[in-house]
Amino acid sequence: MEDRICRQETTIAFMERMVEQLNEALTRQQKEIDILRKTVDKLQAQMLNVQETITDKRPPHY
Repeated sequence: MEDRICRQETTIAFMERMVEQLNEALTRQQKEIDILRKTVDKLQAQMLNVQETITDKRPPHY
């Protein structure tokens, strides 16, 4: 009985540590996603700006 309880406590401790590690990984990934989203938003704005600049200009022969 005592051996069984000890194994269960060990298993629980292992699972708690695993949950902590997964949470840390998830937090890091979310931070990366946030940074990437901001980068994509900036790039989209730049692309739109360039596209508008290109379409607004007429060729020199007009």
